[in-house]
Amino acid sequence: MKKAVAVLLIIITILSLFSCGAKYEPVPSSEEESRVVFTLKIGEEKYDVKYELYRTFFLNYRSDVDGGDPSVWTGEERDAAIARINELILDRISSVYAAFSHAKSIGIDPYSSDVNSAISEAVRIGVEGNSADIKGHGDYESYLAALKKMNMNYSVSELLLRYSLTLDAISEYYGGKVDSVLGQMPGQFEVTDEAVEEYYYSDECVRIMRLFFAKGIKTDAELQTYRADLENCSTPLDAALYIINTGCPVPPTELIKEKAAAGTTIGKYELDPAFYSEYTEAAFALDSGKVSDIVNISGQKAASHLILKLEKDTEHFELCKDEIKASYISNELGKRIHETKVTLIDSVDYTDVYSSLDHSKISMD
Repeated sequence: MKKAVAVLLIIITILSLFSCGAKYEPVPSSEEESRVVFTLKIGEEKYDVKYELYRTFFLNYRSDVDGGDPSVWTGEERDAAIARINELILDRISSVYAAFSHAKSIGIDPYSSDVNSAISEAVRIGVEGNSADIKGHGDYESYLAALKKMNMNYSVSELLLRYSLTLDAISEYYGGKVDSVLGQMPGQFEVTDEAVEEYYYSDECVRIMRLFFAKGIKTDAELQTYRADLENCSTPLDAALYIINTGCPVPPTELIKEKAAAGTTIGKYELDPAFYSEYTEAAFALDSGKVSDIVNISGQKAASHLILKLEKDTEHFELCKDEIKASYISNELGKRIHETKVTLIDSVDYTDVYSSLDHSKISMD
């Protein structure tokens, strides 16, 4: 499953590159942070969602709901705002535990010693840096302060990093991995040509081309002009050339000679909904030849996207079969996690601790 930005990618950037060993001791959560605000269940598994995790997602999505107006959490719109942000928070948190649950069902342990070692080494490099591209924060206190600025404590950062590592392991299970000697090794998920073709022509797959800019580089008015121009392109090749000529970077496969006008395919469940739900919804809502409204992605790689939907055809399928196969595998993985997530969401049970929360006072202090 493809992942993107927001809280998770910021953590990965700070805490990346793994080997083994532990040097910096985990910081225990406080009694207040450890309070359980709601539980999620699937089968015999039960997940206690603590205040610290709820707080992180609340603070990171608060402005999306209140528009920067803190009075929303005490005024007449309070109940509606809380309902909306709880919907967002529950969706994001259930994605984490759905990945853990699905991993266990295929024999992957999110809490294995290898994962724990990777997390410990990630923390060390987050503090000390490495000899390559990560400077580090210099000391443990500064590292923890950086986490706090991202509205999380040590425990939450560890959980989200564990989530990222678990998704990587699941992706390798389904899609395989690249071996330095043997090259691309197949995964455990059986793929037939018939299944890939059926997926391509189904409602679970769309063929698109995208024009995007780093957030803030272009005004909404400029983006709307690009949108109109892109929709007026008469062929996929014209659209591809238009995108290239704007100076906007596009995926490498869209620039390779005969594939310049191919675009790309995405599945309904392929992209991580914690970060790409609006992007996916926009792509699947389009009619062929139409361009989406501006779709903004937040986080470290924040960008504004315009998505052009293209017709699917035999020529494109044959030309890009390998890429479509990879999309199919990612979509099947995402579908399985989505099914687990739906069960978890339906099971939510809020506790008395949640009932006592004052949303206007939630903060890292």
